Amino acid sequence: MKNVLVIGCGGIGSYFIEHLYKAILNEQVPQEMNVQIVDDDSVEMKNILYQNFSDEDVLKRKAEVLGSRYSLDSKNKRILTDDDLKEFDIFVICADNGKVRKLVYDYCYGNDKFFIDLRAEGRQIAVITSDLHKIQADRTLPKEIKENNGSCQIKFEFEDLGWIQYGNLIVAAMGIQTLVNKIRKELYNPSIIMRV
Repeated sequence: MKNVLVIGCGGIGSYFIEHLYKAILNEQVPQEMNVQIVDDDSVEMKNILYQNFSDEDVLKRKAEVLGSRYSLDSKNKRILTDDDLKEFDIFVICADNGKVRKLVYDYCYGNDKFFIDLRAEGRQIAVITSDLHKIQADRTLPKEIKENNGSCQIKFEFEDLGWIQYGNLIVAAMGIQTLVNKIRKELYNPSIIMRV
């Protein structure tokens, strides 16, 4: 049995979790997989414009809302150390946190675990998996590793122009397909970086 940790319940994670739930219901992902979702953030009004939340969710904890909605184990927490990762075999990174991303990369490569890293910044999207060589995967990380490395929306476009880009939706769908491919042992590209 595999234990899956989904890190981040925002612009990418909130939609990935919905896809994962449907894949479990449709028996595309084994129902015996243990899935836990984690995030330490609360829903803000601006989030409902591009995340899988509604007005009723504002001020509630993101992980709790999605855990309840999709009957998944959820924790309001931030991933900080290897100890937070030890009980899991598969990691889906949906957080815009560079420190967490680097922590998961190092843990997975050092312990023969699998990750799918889903990223979006406006229309620029990326799917990176641990099937990519570590040196190549590490090159995709920002030179300066910070807790907050951005958002799935480009700040200027979102705040000043009122534009919402949909790269987060696209990469969430690519993420569930990548997970299904891995489970089915089908061939897939270990990294995809593109502008849509």
